Amino acid sequence: QEWQRALVRGYRRALDIVVRHLESIPGLTFVRPEAGYNLLINISALGVPSTDFCRRLLESTGVALTPMVAWGRDTSGYEHVRLVFSNEPDDRLEEAMRHLRAFVEQNFNAAG
Repeated sequence: QEWQRALVRGYRRALDIVVRHLESIPGLTFVRPEAGYNLLINISALGVPSTDFCRRLLESTGVALTPMVAWGRDTSGYEHVRLVFSNEPDDRLEEAMRHLRAFVEQNFNAAG
């Protein structure tokens, strides 16, 4: 159905925006998903737990990512954050990604 095709096109466009920005942010790594509306970002190179990273990012920029500590019992949850982009208009997603890049560049020397 056309509404489904339009939804998939929107998710792909949003994913392309996110990936384009993430590829330019030193210290962040990820695997590009083949589909979906979220992805996991490895922040271990920044030297800060995901809980602190997400709290500080939200407080200073208003951008909300989810620390992955709630999933599983190992320590990888402290090294990963989840970015969900399912309901974000392109312009707002672009702005959020610019804020994320500026936050990382200003706060984490290990990323540069």
